[in-house]
Amino acid sequence: DMRKLTKNEIIELRACKDMDDGRMEFFKRARKFYEDDPDAVARVNEMEDIYTSVQEIPFMNGNAYGAYMKSMEMYYQKMDDLLRDMGYTSK
Repeated sequence: DMRKLTKNEIIELRACKDMDDGRMEFFKRARKFYEDDPDAVARVNEMEDIYTSVQEIPFMNGNAYGAYMKSMEMYYQKMDDLLRDMGYTSK
């Protein structure tokens, strides 16, 4: 099982919301917090890879929009699972 984040770690991750590149900073910080847990780091890396690849879908192209939305939905579901396992809360 994944170690739950401390209150201070949660506060540090919440701060990413207000940053220009907050999502990437979130992944970077989460990797640092879990550096002693290779499985957790692998999950964070997987989420970053999914997010990065979804951002490369040209969603302004009408045909690709459906693929973009479906991929983002999958990303959010998997991200919710990761956040829950971390013990992350948004408030």
